[in-house]
Amino acid sequence: MADEELTDAEVAGLPTIEEQSETDAEAQSGPKALRDKLKQVEAENAELRADAMADSYQALGLDPERGIGKAAAVTYEGPPSGLAEFVAEQFDYLGPANPIAAQVAFEHDRLDQAAVGSGSVGVPTEQDALATAEAAGDFDTAMQIKGAQIARMMRGR
Repeated sequence: MADEELTDAEVAGLPTIEEQSETDAEAQSGPKALRDKLKQVEAENAELRADAMADSYQALGLDPERGIGKAAAVTYEGPPSGLAEFVAEQFDYLGPANPIAAQVAFEHDRLDQAAVGSGSVGVPTEQDALATAEAAGDFDTAMQIKGAQIARMMRGR
């Protein structure tokens, strides 16, 4: 029987070398390959989660190596989107102050301080100018102001 030759139909039914390689690969994709794939996916997931958590810490102005950030890193195991709520609830931390708001508040305080030191200055009236001229002994200016007042009174008649 070893000397028997295979017919064309029998040869057509045998797998080719490529098909046999694919069958071997499928056999390798059994439980061991699935475990390897699971480990790979878990490692990728852990890396993506670490990146998302780092972004969450940065958005909150926390350092996961110090202070509240370190305490949160040790105790928080939820999704990155819930970190802000967790630190607000557990540590009464509401996030960093808005730097623009702080600058606006500082400038507002400066304006308030300037307003306290300065009073309203009224526009000097003609009477004020006359009193100043008479107090300074400037009779020419005083007479010009009085002359203008008399001229207005005469026109108003």
